[in-house]
Amino acid sequence: MKTSHHTALSLIISIGLIISSSSQKKEDSSSPENNIEQVESTEITTNEQGSYVPDTSGKLQAISEEEFIKYITDINNPKGFQYKGSIPCIVDFYADWCRPCHALNPILVELGEKYKGQIIIYKLNVDRAVIVSEAFGVRSIPTLIFFTPQSMPAKMEGAPSKEELEKAISDLLLTK
Repeated sequence: MKTSHHTALSLIISIGLIISSSSQKKEDSSSPENNIEQVESTEITTNEQGSYVPDTSGKLQAISEEEFIKYITDINNPKGFQYKGSIPCIVDFYADWCRPCHALNPILVELGEKYKGQIIIYKLNVDRAVIVSEAFGVRSIPTLIFFTPQSMPAKMEGAPSKEELEKAISDLLLTK
């Protein structure tokens, strides 16, 4: 008798855990607060030959660690972090759980639209890009790294105001 009560209790607990886990996953994936990439984000695109095609639509672009190394800069290049693109870009190192990253995102969306065709704004999740984050010394988030074709990258840590970010973009465009 004890065994059947124990088995029934275990079964009820297991079902409760499965239901709880299932509803938590649904909550996590549907809430924009829990997934920053859902906000006006596009993916990296390539042409038939596999060459990178920059998206100059002004939308934020989610980028993986592999895409960063392939299309932005090779972190193993002995000559330094030379930008592979032709249009200046900003890479936003962020995490889904980071509140300042969430606060910065609407500013990036607005400025991406304002400077459409002049800059590209990428989003790189530090939880999925540990090697690149370490290579650039990202110790706090958000961290923004600015790239232009002819100069070394510049880093801005923390969540800047819209005005500070516009000044940095203006400086970035002057150096291109």
